[in-house]
Formats: sequence, C-alpha cells, structure tokens
Amino acid sequence: MKLYNNRGDVDYYQIQVFDGEFTPIRFAINGGQSDVINVPYKKTRTVSVYVPSEKKNQVVYVCSKSMLLKKDESASLLSSRICSKVK
Repeated sequence: MKLYNNRGDVDYYQIQVFDGEFTPIRFAINGGQSDVINVPYKKTRTVSVYVPSEKKNQVVYVCSKSMLLKKDESASLLSSRICSKVK
C-alpha cells in the first residue's frame, strides 16, 4: 500500500483492514510496527500489510485514516478515511 500525504496538518495515518460489512480484520504491518504510520507532508510511504492466510479471502477494504493531533480544542478539524477495495 502506498500512502501520500498532501495535508500539511497531518503527519500520521492509521491503517485499517475490513471485510465487506466493515468488520475489522486482524493484520500486521512490515517490521511489526503499530498500525499508525508517520508520513511527512508531501512525502510517500510504502507499507506492506499482512493478513493471516485464513482471513485473506475475507478482506474487502484496506483503509488509511488521518490522525490529527489535539492542539486547540476550539479549532474545527477534519479527519478522513480513504478506503481501497481489494480485488
């Protein structure tokens, strides 16, 4: 999975894996990292997502969710989740 960050207000993205009903599926990321990836502004990161073999046929969506840091409680912030459908 390739992640490109075009948002100056976001540095971290959470990876998520779902079935067709958007039920979370257990997965791992290369190197045993957490599911949160640092992607600096205007940079691209490639992430390998591993799913247990018994669950691989259930995977329908792989998503990235922008993670916003709390700085100002009164500011309006927009977090987004972008999903790709697995063929």
